[in-house]
Amino acid sequence: LYDEKSPDSLVARALPALARDGFLPPNDLAGFLESESPLVRASAVMSLNPSRPLPPEVKQVVLERLDDEDGDVRRAALLAAGPLKLREAVPNLIAKAKSAEGEDRTAALRALCALPDPAAIAFYVSALADPDPSLRRAGVSALLAIRDRAEAEIRRLANRSDLAPEASLALARVLARFEPVRGWR
Repeated sequence: LYDEKSPDSLVARALPALARDGFLPPNDLAGFLESESPLVRASAVMSLNPSRPLPPEVKQVVLERLDDEDGDVRRAALLAAGPLKLREAVPNLIAKAKSAEGEDRTAALRALCALPDPAAIAFYVSALADPDPSLRRAGVSALLAIRDRAEAEIRRLANRSDLAPEASLALARVLARFEPVRGWR
C-alpha cells in the first residue's frame, strides 16, 4: 500500500501520529478528508480521535466519506462511524447494510452494532447468525443496549420460525431477565 517515494504515502503514514499526539486538530484533519488520494482520505478518517468531540462540519465530511467512490475509504469511514459515535450515520448505515455486499456489508453491520438503534433490530438479529464470532457478540451487545426500548419487537423476531438456531439462542439470552434470589434456606 505505502510507496516510500510517494508524497501521498508519506502524508498517510504521518496523519495518525500527528492526530494522536494532538498536533493536528480535527478541523485541520478535515482538509485531508477532501484529498484526491484515497490513501490520504482513508488515513485521515482513521486518524480522527474518538475521545475528542468532532465539530459538526467535520462530522459532515466523515458522513460524506461513507459514500466515497473508493472502497478502502468507504470501509475506513464505516469502521470509524461507531467509535466516533456518529448517530447521524444510522440511516445511511441501514441502507448500506441492506444493499452492500461483502466487506462493505460487514463493516456497515459492525458500525450499526456500535451505534445501537431500535431501527436496526433486524440487522442485529442477522448479525447473530454471522460466521464471525465478534460480529455475533456485537449484535448481542447492541440488542442488550436497546432491549428496554424495543422488547416487543425483539420478542416478535425471536418467535420467527426461520431463525438460525444460534440466533434463537442468543435472542433468548437477550430477552432473559435475571432476578436475585431473595429467599434462601
